[in-house]
Amino acid sequence: MPSLIQIDTSNAQKELERVKGLLHAVPKGLEKATLRALQKTAKGMRTDGTKIVREDFSVRAKDVRKKFVIKKNYHRSSSMDFGITVVAKDFRSNPLYDFSPIERSAGSGKVLIGEEWKTVPLNKVSVKVKKAGGRKAVKGAFVATMNSGHTGIFARTDKDRTPIKELFTTSPLHALTEDENVRKMEEKTQERLDKNFEHEADFVLREAGLR
Repeated sequence: MPSLIQIDTSNAQKELERVKGLLHAVPKGLEKATLRALQKTAKGMRTDGTKIVREDFSVRAKDVRKKFVIKKNYHRSSSMDFGITVVAKDFRSNPLYDFSPIERSAGSGKVLIGEEWKTVPLNKVSVKVKKAGGRKAVKGAFVATMNSGHTGIFARTDKDRTPIKELFTTSPLHALTEDENVRKMEEKTQERLDKNFEHEADFVLREAGLR
């Protein structure tokens, strides 16, 4: 699972240099402000990453958001030995069904789902993967719901009725590997980091009655 941008405490300490003395007067003050700021920044990164992906790909926000994992590394034995990493998972492929499928009737046919033959509409299916491009027809495909309840776009693997396979395409998360989008993520992350550090440091000091 490739990580996007790892946030560590070196940036936190640099940003908090001007209030470091005051925060050290508060029990675990520097640690609290830093950790809270990192957590907020990581959540913001997930939001920013989702927006950037959806600028290029025609995919629902919830389908992108669920692919981000926030990993916390925290060792209580060391007051400032912690960091947060935002990880993008499932880079390999995405179900084609996620990309706004539209069906137009083209009759029906029988396919074997589990151990049962079912009649499904053999519609003409089209999807829109990238916003910059038009809709693309998926030759020989149909939408079906499995016994498990999972719905996807499927196609027969040969001329016979079975077997069938679900169709996938490149993960939209690959948009985050493009140089321009990496730059956007870094800039947005730094903006969030600065803002969150200032806010959380102020909160800790106010909470302690030092402001």
